Amino acid sequence: MKETLEALCGHLTAEERLALVNTRWFRQPGAMVTTIPYTFDISQVSADLIASGRDLNLQHLNILSLSENAITQLQLVLQKWTKACGSWVRFEHVPTLLPGQPGITFAGCDTFDKIAGLTTWSHRVDPLTGHRLFESVLVRVPTKVSHVQDILVMSHETGHALGLEHIQAIPSLEQRLRVSKQGLGCSVMGYVGRLRTENNSCSTEAVCLQQSYAVYPGPFDKEVCTSLYEISPDPRPPVWAAMAATGFASGVLERFLFACLAGIQYRDQRMPPAQAANLSLILSSMLLLGVQSSFAVPGFLLALLECYARSRDNEYLELIQLLRIFTLIASVLLFFYTLYADEEALTKGLNMLVFLASSLLGLAVGRPLGYVAALASNLIIDKGCCVYDNSLRGLSSLRHRFFAGEGDIEADEAISALRCSV
Repeated sequence: MKETLEALCGHLTAEERLALVNTRWFRQPGAMVTTIPYTFDISQVSADLIASGRDLNLQHLNILSLSENAITQLQLVLQKWTKACGSWVRFEHVPTLLPGQPGITFAGCDTFDKIAGLTTWSHRVDPLTGHRLFESVLVRVPTKVSHVQDILVMSHETGHALGLEHIQAIPSLEQRLRVSKQGLGCSVMGYVGRLRTENNSCSTEAVCLQQSYAVYPGPFDKEVCTSLYEISPDPRPPVWAAMAATGFASGVLERFLFACLAGIQYRDQRMPPAQAANLSLILSSMLLLGVQSSFAVPGFLLALLECYARSRDNEYLELIQLLRIFTLIASVLLFFYTLYADEEALTKGLNMLVFLASSLLGLAVGRPLGYVAALASNLIIDKGCCVYDNSLRGLSSLRHRFFAGEGDIEADEAISALRCSV
């Protein structure tokens, strides 16, 4: 069975992938892909990018508009790179790039001599991650395509515009490609003349187009670009699920605790409703205080104030309750805005409906669930009392057998049986 190019090339280590990255494009917060604007309009090219070529003693390189066939081939190259990057990048064509607008300008050049293409760029450093981020990029390639090697140049320079370094930046990797079968097909980011040997020619049509070297991105380019731009799976739950859970919890919590505390009885004694309401309010506020940071402290203070007003039959009790509910809603809204600030307006509206519906459901089932919990608690308490009374009964029987008459024994047994039947 014929081995694939991926199998022949093998895989890069994490250290190698990192070493083959120079700069990257900024991904907008919340976006699933990195969008890279590009244009063929050379009228707005930054003078600084042109001057970068002079720093390399390449001031003789001119800037021209690309021919139609070059644009056609270049757009195909962009499609190949989009696929190679795992579709984590999206090239967006714009008529022109305004001054200061990040993006790539593709231009032609017909004065190449020692080199076949050139990519220059400006960048900034992300203060949070320390990553170098592209600002403006100028890619100069042959003005028209007259040979397959011109397509190779386009692929190679586009790789630089994405942030990829030369493959020979790692000496051990260069040596590996020189001795590997089809090593010239593993990456389009190497210098063919430097890597070529007698037995590492490429024969994979999809990458090399009947040439001995890669014309389009190879397996190594796929690994580097995908690892550079892919988004790790979000450990957070889906927004609607988080909204539903939080809404239900905020709606059910206080009513559940009130019904449960007011319904539990011990030795025919129940907690007074006012005391149960205050305790459930304090407990639920403390739980929310531990989960949410925004508005949680004011909400907890208002809960204490509401408990005080209820104990004093204060006329401002209802006003305090309304303020506390408003604070709770504001807390939840701000909490989700902070956590999922990148959501679109429509999605936010739908998620808010889920939250409100779940909250209403929690309000509806809070008390019934609390009563069920109270009944279960009462059953456990009764059984515990019964076991406790039976233990006392056994001890009392032993005591009376040795120190009392049969009449006392029968009276104690009747009292214990009556308690366990309650």
